Amino acid sequence: MKIREEIQDSIVEDDLLVFVPSEKNFFVITGIGIIIFNEIKEGKTTREIISKITQEYNIDKETAEKDVNSFIKSLKEKKII
Repeated sequence: MKIREEIQDSIVEDDLLVFVPSEKNFFVITGIGIIIFNEIKEGKTTREIISKITQEYNIDKETAEKDVNSFIKSLKEKKII
């Protein structure tokens, strides 16, 4: 899994703006979504991302799995990955 090469992103204040040229659309990512997005950019696996979220936010593995998988699904639907 990786961010598509055409994707452009930029931090604006506390948000991450993501532009998808082929779709002529942009999206705003906030909060933990920014961490997940950046982990994907760094080539981390879903398992590694879930582990990081579980440790950094002190949440249970099931909640982290649900949230991370839901966010990844959203990125796929928006053609970001």
